[in-house]
Amino acid sequence: MTNTGRPKPPALLPKPQRTPDPMNTEPNAETFCIDSEERANWYARKLAGFEAERARVKAQAARIVAQLDGDEKSLKDRFEAEAREWARAELDRRYKGRRCVPCSCPRRAENHRRTAAGRRARAAARRLRDLPPVPARPGRER
Repeated sequence: MTNTGRPKPPALLPKPQRTPDPMNTEPNAETFCIDSEERANWYARKLAGFEAERARVKAQAARIVAQLDGDEKSLKDRFEAEAREWARAELDRRYKGRRCVPCSCPRRAENHRRTAAGRRARAAARRLRDLPPVPARPGRER
């Protein structure tokens, strides 16, 4: 073989020796047992750490959910009336005089008359059609 000008890779270094992991369940691993006050304290600190981490994660999740709820509420407050008004006008424009709204999936509406998807679609259309008009917010003119 010819030399391509690439340097040879460095020799692999041996892995450093590690202290035994008490959570290791390999058969050849050194076993860890609680036989002294120091090891019992280690166990108690680990349990307390898990509890503290669980509480921290739950609090963080609660803050995230609260932020999402607030964002959803402000978005609904801002646009829900307009969306309902548009949906009513669009239903009237597209399906004026019809008793039901056809299914929007690629299959024909006849195939969905007795399915759960068809029932949900018809129920959603009824809810939109039967909603009372939402009053405009004060200070907003159309």
